[in-house]
Amino acid sequence: MLAINTSVSSLFHIRVHSLLSAIQAKASTKTLINDPTKAAIGLFACALFTSPTLALDSVIDGMELAPALSHALIHRVDFVGLGDSNQLFQGNGFDHGITLALSNSFTLYATGLTTPGDNRGAGSGVGYRSYVLSIVNSSFRYEGAPSVLDQVMPGSSELLPNNYIYLPFESFVPGTQLAGMGLTADSPLGVAGPLRCVYVYGTFEAAPGSNHPTSTFTPVIRIDDTPFTILARGPALSTTSSPRAGIKSFTLNVPADPARAAPIGMRWTDPAQPRLNGPFIAYYQRIERPDRVNGVAFNTLYAFGGQSARDMAQTLIAAPNAQLKAYFAIIRDRQADVPLAQGEQPPARRIIVRINAGLNDRNEPLASVGINRIANGRSPAAYADNLQAIIDRLREIWTISNWPADELYFVLTPPHPITPETDDPPLNSYRDAAQAVAQANPRCACVRLERLITSTEMLANNWYFMPGDQNHLSVAGYIEVSTREIAALRAAAGL
Repeated sequence: MLAINTSVSSLFHIRVHSLLSAIQAKASTKTLINDPTKAAIGLFACALFTSPTLALDSVIDGMELAPALSHALIHRVDFVGLGDSNQLFQGNGFDHGITLALSNSFTLYATGLTTPGDNRGAGSGVGYRSYVLSIVNSSFRYEGAPSVLDQVMPGSSELLPNNYIYLPFESFVPGTQLAGMGLTADSPLGVAGPLRCVYVYGTFEAAPGSNHPTSTFTPVIRIDDTPFTILARGPALSTTSSPRAGIKSFTLNVPADPARAAPIGMRWTDPAQPRLNGPFIAYYQRIERPDRVNGVAFNTLYAFGGQSARDMAQTLIAAPNAQLKAYFAIIRDRQADVPLAQGEQPPARRIIVRINAGLNDRNEPLASVGINRIANGRSPAAYADNLQAIIDRLREIWTISNWPADELYFVLTPPHPITPETDDPPLNSYRDAAQAVAQANPRCACVRLERLITSTEMLANNWYFMPGDQNHLSVAGYIEVSTREIAALRAAAGL
């Protein structure tokens, strides 16, 4: 069982009263490269990326991410994305582009951590060469669970597209109801390799003497195409527990099969059973390669169209500690689930949070929600205050969870260039503000996308979504921008 403490803790904030003094303090503690080999790699990387598409000044404080990015070469690392509509635009966005770029630059060890009720059952398109099944017309519910279980992923939360699926007592869905996720046949995880499916679910309190019937569910892995062969079936798992409700995880494995070349699906329902009865609640799901002890995975925590950095910060601040602790605890546990020699300790965890915001901040009417409470919500100072609030809130979760602070990293990615760049002062001021925030925080870097790619180049290659919409990109545009971003991060980290 995942140990999630749901008690409310007093807020802890890292206060940055002066960006300048914070930048100076950070500069005085930078790690020098004393290893000649690493220094040579860094010089080689600088020589490689002197082209206009990978300008040397495109990543600010890139060496701050070096411990995390280099960790991915020998251990597991997770990226966690927060963004506006560009995060999952038309089922693609940076969720698609960054995952592909990471797959090409490192190795994917898993899909992102997704939810079976994705976007209240309608689906959001989350995942690259993976999918979450739409269950919009089913009898599953996306809110209304008992409060102790609901706070792990509140049905009213705006931390979208994350939604649980829930069946109360005396309700059910047929065993043929599809619920879960899958891999396409061309997934970079490789459907022919060994696979591990992760199920994170809740158990309902069974009070002594209660007449409520107990319930079970049976996890299944199958070929997701005709003839839908069952590859693995787990045991019947109880959804009640005593003396209190809780969160549990279960993994189900499928061995490698070189001849396997079809989509693979993990399911919460078993077609061999007539029905899945309540009480039942499912939170998270994921598919991994258990044989890949190193590499990366990209997860989308927040993707909400029309939202600013203030909205992202406010949503995180409003989210229960239990929700954020559960999310990151699962990711941390999955990084550590690797073969260990006798007496060997689990590897250190590393998580990089990518924050992409700024387009909607130009219309933000409300004051910032960080420590400085800037009244002009559209100002660069407010934008910086909101970015800092996001960083502070996630660091707070690490603090109250007693996790090592050096596990958590940030990369701030202000918006891509919009033509003409010189005539959009707000976006340029936001980019400068994000850079200052990165320089003021340890283990934080900033990517200046407008220094990696120009609007002229994007127009010439049809990388904007359409001539009248430069706020969003085409599928090829997201892939190109993401590819350059990850290559620039690697170069700046000396990899």
